[in-house]
Amino acid sequence: MDKLAYIGLTCLVVATCYGADFVWTGKGGDNEWGNPENWTNSAAKIIGVPGEADMAVLVPTAMAATTATLTGNRVRLGANRTVNILGLRNTGVDGNFLIVDGEGEYSLKIMSGTIQSSGSTSSRGLYTYLMCDVIIGANATWGVPTGSKCALWVGGSVSDEGNGYSLSLEASTYYVLFAALGTINIGGEFSTQLQTANFGVPASFTYTNETGIVKYEANGKFAGAVGLYVSHSGWTSYVNSDYKCRIFVDNDAEALNDRLPAETRIGAERGGGHFYFRGNTDAPVRQEIEAIELRDSSLALILNDATPTRQTTDLVVGTVIRNPCTFLVVQTNANSRVYIQDAVNVNGMWQPWCTVARVSSEPAFSQVDEDGLLVPKLDDVELPSVGGSDEVVYKMTAETLALTGNVTTWALRLDKNKKHVLSLGDYDLFIKSGALHLGGNGGGMQTIDGNAGRLVFGGDDVIILPNAGRSPTNEISVALAWEKPVGSSVTYPNLMLPVGDSSLRLSGRDDIGHYNHFMALL
Repeated sequence: MDKLAYIGLTCLVVATCYGADFVWTGKGGDNEWGNPENWTNSAAKIIGVPGEADMAVLVPTAMAATTATLTGNRVRLGANRTVNILGLRNTGVDGNFLIVDGEGEYSLKIMSGTIQSSGSTSSRGLYTYLMCDVIIGANATWGVPTGSKCALWVGGSVSDEGNGYSLSLEASTYYVLFAALGTINIGGEFSTQLQTANFGVPASFTYTNETGIVKYEANGKFAGAVGLYVSHSGWTSYVNSDYKCRIFVDNDAEALNDRLPAETRIGAERGGGHFYFRGNTDAPVRQEIEAIELRDSSLALILNDATPTRQTTDLVVGTVIRNPCTFLVVQTNANSRVYIQDAVNVNGMWQPWCTVARVSSEPAFSQVDEDGLLVPKLDDVELPSVGGSDEVVYKMTAETLALTGNVTTWALRLDKNKKHVLSLGDYDLFIKSGALHLGGNGGGMQTIDGNAGRLVFGGDDVIILPNAGRSPTNEISVALAWEKPVGSSVTYPNLMLPVGDSSLRLSGRDDIGHYNHFMALL
C-alpha cells in the first residue's frame, strides 16, 4: 500500500511540474469537471482532474444540442477551476455545441492565457460557449476552432486581475465568430483576426442553466482596454463583403454611452478591417473614445449599417493617429455622426487619406464643420480644361474632357454613375494633396489618357482610389510624377490604392520610380 501511494504521489508531482494533457470524455456520466472519470490522459497514464499546470482539452460528445436550448455537451465547473491551457477540439460534426457552465458563480482561470484549437477544418464546426467568468494569467492568445461557422461565446467577465495583459483572437479560416456577453476588463490591448468579434450581442440572447434559470444576458462591454484593433491575418481578401475582419460594438440590448472606455483607442493593424458601431432602437447613444489609430493598412468605420431604424448614434473621437500609407473610410447614415475633435480643414478638405459616405451614396473626400462633425465633401468645383487652383477640390461630371493647358488642383474626384475619359494631351495635371478619386459605383470604366501629359502628385502620399467593382477595369495610361511638398521630410512618396473590390491598370510610364511604402487593396 505504501508503495502504491508513493507511485501515485510521484505521478501527481510529474503532472504538476511539467503539465499533462487531460482530454474530456464525459464518461463519468454527470458532466462534472471535478469528476476524474470524465477525463483521460492515455499518454501519461494519469487519472485525475486537470490543474493549474495542465492542459484541459474539451471535446463535444455525441449528445444532441440546439441553438435554442443549448442543451447537451454541458461541462459543469462546480467550483473555481484553474488550468494552464484550455484546448478546444473540433470533431467536424455539423453544428456541434460545447458548454462550460459556471452556473453564474464559478470561474475558469487560464494561467498561460492560451486557448488552443485543434481538430477538423470541415465546412461546419464547433460552437463553444464559455458560460463562466474567465481569468487570464498572462498575455492571452485565443485560437478559435477552425472551419466555417465556428464560434466562441463568453457569457461572464474576462479579467486579467489588474495585471495589464493583452488578449488576441486568432483563426486560420474565415467565418469565425467571437461574442462577449459580459465585461472584458483587461489592461492591455485587444486585437482580433476573426471575421466577427461582437460586444453587446442582440438582446434576444440569454443563457439559462438546465433548470431554466437565466444566468448570463447579452450586454458585452469593455473596461480598461487601452485599444481595440482589427488585425486581418490574410486568410482571404478582407474587403469581400463575406470575409471582412470586423469588430461590432452593438447597443441593441441596451443603449450604453460607455460600452468602450472614453480613454481607449480603436484602430487597424496588419491587414486592417472594419469597425461597426450600432445604436439602439429606443434611446440615443453617444460613445467617446480617445483616438482612432491607423497602424497599418485601412480601417473602415461604419455606424448604424443595419435595420431596424436606430436612434441617433454619435461617435466622438479625440484625434486620429496615423502611420504612413494608411487609410480611413467612414460610412454613416441620417441617424449617425462621427466627430473628430481636433480636425481642421485644409483647402476645404480634412484629409486626403479619408473618404466619407452616407449609406447607399457615393464616397467623397472628407470635410469637418466647426464642431468637428465629419461629413462628405460635396461642394467640389467643376474641373476646368486649363488653369485651376491648388486651393480648390475639383470634380469631373462631364463624360469627356480634354485639357487645353496645365491644370492645378488640390484634389480631384470623378463623378459616379458615368464612365469618364480625361485626356491630358501634352499638358500636366497637378494634384497637390496627392488624392485622385476615380468614382464610387463601378458603373463604368474611368480612363485618364494623353500624350506627353503627366499626372503630377504633390503629397507625401500618392493616393489613387479606383471606383468600386472589379469590372470594367479603370486605366491610367499617362505618366505618373511627383513633386515633393514644401516642408516635407519624406525622401520618396507612399503609393496607396486603398479601395477594395476594384480593378485598376497603370499602363503609363512611372517617373516617380521609388516609393517609401506601398499599399493596395484591389
